[in-house]
Amino acid sequence: MATLMENLLLKAIFALFLISAATAVGDSPFIIAHKKASLTRLKSGAERLSVSIDIYNQGFSTAYDVSLVDHSWPQDAFDVVSGNISQSWEKLDAGGVLSHSFELEAKRQGLFYGAPVVITFRIPTKAAPQEAYSTSVLPLDILAEVPPEKKLDWAKRLLAKYGSQISVISIVALFTYLMVTPSKSSGVKASKKKRDEAATTKAVELVRSACTNHGFFQVTNHGVDADLIQAAYHEIDAVFDLPFDKKLNCKETCGGQKGFSSAHADRFSTSLPWKETFSFRHGAMNSDSDVLDYFASVLGHDFETAGRVYQKYREKMTELTLIIMELLALSLGADRSYYRKFFEDGYSTMRCNYYPMCKNPGVTFGTSPHCDPNSITIVHQDQVGGLEILAGDKRLAVPPRPDVLAINIGDTFMAFSNGIYKSCIHRAMVNEEKGRRSLVCFVCPKEDMVVKPPEDLALGSSRVYPDFTWSSLLEFSTKHRRTDVHNLKNFFPWLVSAQSKVPT
Repeated sequence: MATLMENLLLKAIFALFLISAATAVGDSPFIIAHKKASLTRLKSGAERLSVSIDIYNQGFSTAYDVSLVDHSWPQDAFDVVSGNISQSWEKLDAGGVLSHSFELEAKRQGLFYGAPVVITFRIPTKAAPQEAYSTSVLPLDILAEVPPEKKLDWAKRLLAKYGSQISVISIVALFTYLMVTPSKSSGVKASKKKRDEAATTKAVELVRSACTNHGFFQVTNHGVDADLIQAAYHEIDAVFDLPFDKKLNCKETCGGQKGFSSAHADRFSTSLPWKETFSFRHGAMNSDSDVLDYFASVLGHDFETAGRVYQKYREKMTELTLIIMELLALSLGADRSYYRKFFEDGYSTMRCNYYPMCKNPGVTFGTSPHCDPNSITIVHQDQVGGLEILAGDKRLAVPPRPDVLAINIGDTFMAFSNGIYKSCIHRAMVNEEKGRRSLVCFVCPKEDMVVKPPEDLALGSSRVYPDFTWSSLLEFSTKHRRTDVHNLKNFFPWLVSAQSKVPT
């Protein structure tokens, strides 16, 4: 089991990237860039490295005097055989893309990192040049004893199968993963440990930076098959297409953790969210058919196929949760298994969201700005998009990508980290032309587990939050219907008051 978990952990972390791939909301240009690299072994034994950079302007105005330079490749290790490591353009219009590529030939063996490319540009409203950074390229084992061609054949078959569904970032992650995946050949075992450690270190740094600043990151190569995700959307569409009176027959119960809800209308007096939801709860200690049984019991036997699909989706979310908990522990310098033990017998609530088309999207939200009270939330959004997070003082729209799962930190994990990691403030927007959907998994510890950070995180500083159980925070969130960003702040005075009323 430990070996399997290590492999799954590595598979997930190789493909991790930050919110630099998000789009800013505003009138200025917003530049994002994706850097890709692939190795080719020539018959002569030499190795060529092809590097390409795609620059996107996902803002709302033109960027001028755009230039890039890539100093990742030291001259004593690489010769430029085609193209240049720098390039300039006159402008990049809103919604446009610029591409640049060059080819290198390796001169010596070693493990190399493709650091982010620096992009500079100018906007009329500011005198100083602006900067943006591309995604990085994770470790490349140059002139390794076993060339990667055979592994790349598998990659080409996968690309042929999914075609345009695979995003630019996922292709970067896919090829990076293939180049550092352990081989059965004994010739590369000596470098495997070094590669794995380097990739883990890089992922840990990315997670730490993202969660410290805004509590949000994204992963690909997460082990949840694209066909399963699409099946989940297909099956839940049939639920939302049911007549309204039939949906009300399975009205939400258990504090919003089971059943159908129309806009969570019981939680709001004004500004109702523009959405419908269908939720169900599943625990690690439940039977292997608990989700299937729930669908059949509340929706009827016609929805047994939907139950089987979501039973499988639940299993994948459980596997991924434990991987992410190990990664979060490593990123905080804690024992790798510290957080995992809180969730091995915990539970999650799965919520399927449907946001109908709204002809006047400026007057409502799909979901208003809030923090989730649970530990982490795992989200997949369809290709309509609409998820936005708050990073610093900017609203960032998260572009939908079919093979990407978004991970945001909730209030409970903020307490688990002694306040080091931020609970992500986010909201869901509606669309005036299309309805949109999302699949959301709210991950929770066992209800009677005491939420507290590792002792090392409190050394040299006071505890930010007192001990509490998840059941207490859940009770507060359910009874008081907190929908703003101050849930955890308001919880503790309530907890003290509630504890003082308990007879001794």
